[in-house]
Formats: sequence, structure tokens, C-alpha cells
Amino acid sequence: MSKLWNDSLTTGVPQMDEQHKALISRIETFDALCASGQTHRALDELLPQLKDYVQYHFSEEEALMQRLAQDYGDLQLHMAIHQRFFTQVVEMEAQRSQWGDLQTAMRMRTYLHDWLVQHIAGTDQALARQLLAQHLVFAR
Repeated sequence: MSKLWNDSLTTGVPQMDEQHKALISRIETFDALCASGQTHRALDELLPQLKDYVQYHFSEEEALMQRLAQDYGDLQLHMAIHQRFFTQVVEMEAQRSQWGDLQTAMRMRTYLHDWLVQHIAGTDQALARQLLAQHLVFAR
């Protein structure tokens, strides 16, 4: 059972919900490695995998946004939010030599938790409502 996922994060768009759960699962694996003292492994092995999956998810989500085309006025903003997320992760990684593994991992963990939950609950929920309202995707 996930500590981060709860029903309030459900968008009703199966593709988005499955990917969000997969992201949360990866974040929780990152957490578990950190909690067991394996911050180096979390940063060197899991973080690159997480970043790859985030890129995949963002590209999938942005493809859904493109289906809304002009009806989704927040397209550029949503894409910029995705880019800012990635930029922030890269900037935190760059501070690793200064902060050390433990502090980098803890800052990354906090950022990942806060950002993902807030993003799903806000921006992604709004996107999902528009996709569902226009019958461009269907809920389960």
C-alpha cells in the first residue's frame, strides 16, 4: 500500500492515474533506499530511472494536452511547469558535491513528494477534467 497515493489524487483518466502511481512507486523506492542508509544508491541508481520515467510521463501527458489543442489554454503553462520540475531536479543534483549524499537525497525526497502530490492534485486534475468533459479520454 502506498503512503503517498490516495483516492483524492485519482484523475479519472486511466493512463494518467497508472503513470502517477508508477511515479509514486519509484519515489517510495527512493525513500526506502534512503531510509535504509543507501542514499548513494538512491541517487546513483534510482534517481536516473526516476528521471527517465518522469520524461516519459511528461511526454505522454503533453501528448494528451495536444489533443485539447486550443481548448486547453494552460498548455504552455503546464509544459513550463514540467520543465521547471526537471530543471530543479538537475540543479539539486548539481549541489550534491557541496551538500553530500544525505542532504541531497533528503532535499530531493522532500521536493519529489511535495511537487508530485501538488501537481497531480492541481494542474493534472484540471487537465483531466477537460479531457473527460470533451470525451477525448474515458474514465474507467
